[in-house]
Parts: sequence; C-alpha cells; structure tokens
Amino acid sequence: MIIRRDFIKKTLMAAALPTILPGSILGKNGAVAPSNRITLAHIGCGKMARGLRNTFCHMSDVQIVACADVERSRLQDFKHFYDSFYQKERGQDQG
Repeated sequence: MIIRRDFIKKTLMAAALPTILPGSILGKNGAVAPSNRITLAHIGCGKMARGLRNTFCHMSDVQIVACADVERSRLQDFKHFYDSFYQKERGQDQG
C-alpha cells in the first residue's frame, strides 16, 4: 500500500533531480553529452601518437582518459600536454 506522504516525497524528489544535475550532462549549452562522447586511451606515446594527440584533443566529442608508454619521459610529456590542454581549453582537470 502506498502512503500519501511517501508518494508526495518521492514525486518532489524526482521533480527536483533535473535542477540538481548540470546541463552538460544533458548536452546543453553546447556541451557534448557523455553518451555521445568518445573516450580514448593512447597505448604508446611516440611520433605517430603525437600526431593523433594534436588531432583528437581539438574534437569536442573526444576525451582522452589514459596514456601508456614504456618510456617514462614520453608518458610524462603526454600527461603534461593533456593536463594543460583540458585545464585551459575546457576548464577541466583530468587528474
């Protein structure tokens, strides 16, 4: 049996939920919704990956989420590049 108070509470909470979520989750204000975003990881950060890096980072529907390389200096270079790019261009910190 549904109690009237519980029904009203749940209805009010469900109605308030869209106001709590940021518009970027829904793809508003020019943002790409997460369901329409491609997440990408680099495996190997050599010459070819640098070219891909410069292409993919300027696509609004692509987000780089990981990098891997056996050479620590290449990996650090990529991490520094993406951290600064996302912080300046998109106002995000990749972590």
